[in-house]
Amino acid sequence: MHPMNTADTLHMRLPGGVHVVLQPLPQATTSTVAVFINSGSAHEGARLNGISHFVEHMLFKGTATRDARRINLDAERLGAEVNAHTDKDHTALHMRGLPEHAPQFVHMLAELVLQPQFPADELERERQVLLQEHAEDEDDPVAAAFRLFDRACFGSHPAALPVIGPRRHIESFSRAELQAWVGRQFTAPNLVLGVAGRFDAAGAQALLRAAEEAFAAAPAGSLHSVPPVVYEGGLATLRHGGSSQAHLVLGFPGGLGPATFVNFARATYGVTTTEEQATMFRTFWRETYPELVEFFNSVNGAVDDRNIDPEGSTLDTYTSPM
Repeated sequence: MHPMNTADTLHMRLPGGVHVVLQPLPQATTSTVAVFINSGSAHEGARLNGISHFVEHMLFKGTATRDARRINLDAERLGAEVNAHTDKDHTALHMRGLPEHAPQFVHMLAELVLQPQFPADELERERQVLLQEHAEDEDDPVAAAFRLFDRACFGSHPAALPVIGPRRHIESFSRAELQAWVGRQFTAPNLVLGVAGRFDAAGAQALLRAAEEAFAAAPAGSLHSVPPVVYEGGLATLRHGGSSQAHLVLGFPGGLGPATFVNFARATYGVTTTEEQATMFRTFWRETYPELVEFFNSVNGAVDDRNIDPEGSTLDTYTSPM
């Protein structure tokens, strides 16, 4: 491992390539552990659109050693909050609870990411959940406005694809396709383990030991990238039956950076985060993968990454894996 300190933040690459970021927050009463995967809907292409979101839901449905019920019970016994989200540029799983349980959270999340089994019965059950989400999304005029906005901004680029994907894909994705996607995308260089919360030097060492053990089997691979985006812009409208309101989404290129996307999502969807979650997302953008910053900058123009200061998550409105 090669540690690097930036102020109070500890950065480290594990031998296999997994990036670890530890951010102590002495004033916090809890700790949040998250695994970020450099893989989202912008990495899919039209043929597999929606597979990242499908996989995210299925990660909680069984591993090599635990079924869905055991996964939920183990988290409940620790009094931990467990959730996940999928976005255009990444997928993430996170747990929040007592600081002394953080090393256990590392092991539990690593197991979900590295050992998913996609049991057939759970797959069909979750398929119905996702189809219901899709139906609700189709009936939501705000979601429809954002789909128009994305297509107007990004045209045929994968960034225009909706996170949830088309209904026909949700109906047809097979277990083999989900397994193949994880095998290609969930590789060590594309995994970031972040911990933010209350821990001291001894706690940091315990977290690093847990990370080494939990991610020792992370498969090798290369860092994923997304083709550069050319902003198109324009005007798109849709008459949405059943709505008595008008919904407007306004966007433009310029010196905005990812913080704009993050904060706009928070303002629009009312996303709230704990202090340690906000810190973790901020660290993720600034320190971990400058390649992701370049993805957004290709849309927004040249931006000094010192301006990137996302204060919260880019939680999409479709995610409810538990």
